[in-house]
Amino acid sequence: MKFSEFAQALAPFYKGEMTIPKFTKELLKQITSDEDAVLKLKKGYRSDKTFTSYYTDERQIRPIAKALKDKPLASEKFVSFLKQRGYNASDLDKLCKTFKNYLPDKEINDATVFDVITKEYIRIITSFVESEIESSVQVTTYKIPADSSTEIKLLFSKLKDVINKLIKSGRKIESRNSQKPWDFSEPKKLNSDFDYEYDLLQEIYDSLDEYNKEHSNEQFDKALQLIALISKESFIEPREQFVITSRSNWPVKDLLSLIEKYLPD
Repeated sequence: MKFSEFAQALAPFYKGEMTIPKFTKELLKQITSDEDAVLKLKKGYRSDKTFTSYYTDERQIRPIAKALKDKPLASEKFVSFLKQRGYNASDLDKLCKTFKNYLPDKEINDATVFDVITKEYIRIITSFVESEIESSVQVTTYKIPADSSTEIKLLFSKLKDVINKLIKSGRKIESRNSQKPWDFSEPKKLNSDFDYEYDLLQEIYDSLDEYNKEHSNEQFDKALQLIALISKESFIEPREQFVITSRSNWPVKDLLSLIEKYLPD
């Protein structure tokens, strides 16, 4: 099973009134004895839309798996989490049938179902780390081959796309919230999209940084420095037009100029 399949299979039994991101985060908390590994993920991996994307399979859980790889996985804790719901015979039968559809070779019955589910969850987490599953182009976890200029151009193309989406989303937020341009509380939908795009920017930064440690390059150094200078406020200007030369936006301008050098003609 994929993590998204696993989460969606459990959702009818455990989600209740929780939102999808809260439910997804709860599942991830329950498999580790160190919940801070999930609750205090570094900047760029903790927005609600990012957790939703793990549930919907838009993004893989590689950042979570990496955060948990040196932490003990808490199988007994997760079994307790599963059992605490309390099942009548009918619901337990539905749970067994749900996972039997995904794991037809496993012996799943009333006595084994919680252990089987927990072992499958641990397999999902550990195999993800061990095999270093790479995302598709749609998902934004990038592994850059050392000799692949095509892959590098693809990464920079995605970086440019994310920057332009952030500019567009920032303009929408400012136009809806012109009296308080730095207030990220409203409107919720716009802020959710903006936070997600900002997460993607941070994830691209991590991929570039990982590559640059092994294949140091002056231009990559510059790109990393510029991304590090960019904040959310860089994309929200209380003006009629996005002012690329303003004090907060100059790193965006320089980064876009740098990106152009790596894109196809």
